[in-house]
Amino acid sequence: MAFGHGVLVAFVIVGGLLAVRHRWVLLPHACATLAVLAVNVAGQPCPLTLLELRLRADAGIPAYPGGFIEHYLVAPLHSGGITPAVRLLIYAAVVLPNVAAYAVSLHRRRPRPLPGH
Repeated sequence: MAFGHGVLVAFVIVGGLLAVRHRWVLLPHACATLAVLAVNVAGQPCPLTLLELRLRADAGIPAYPGGFIEHYLVAPLHSGGITPAVRLLIYAAVVLPNVAAYAVSLHRRRPRPLPGH
């Protein structure tokens, strides 16, 4: 389960960049990103984290505190957990590449003027 959750996190981060090259990725990426954004804005626990913790409990593996990103990505790098500065870094790591990718995608979609006009 953790692997699939990690794939979703990676897709939300780099999916916009993939969509620049492969246009069909744009819709699934936008949907995944909006779903993750909705969970974060609502301040709710991630449904995938809840599922992972349930599966761990069913397998007799202890649950971890916090969420997926805190447990697997932040804790190994920063013992202080998700501080406001770390949260800002996480948001920047998600937003900046996606804004850039969507800007490139929109620029590529604009009709080009015909030669000589």
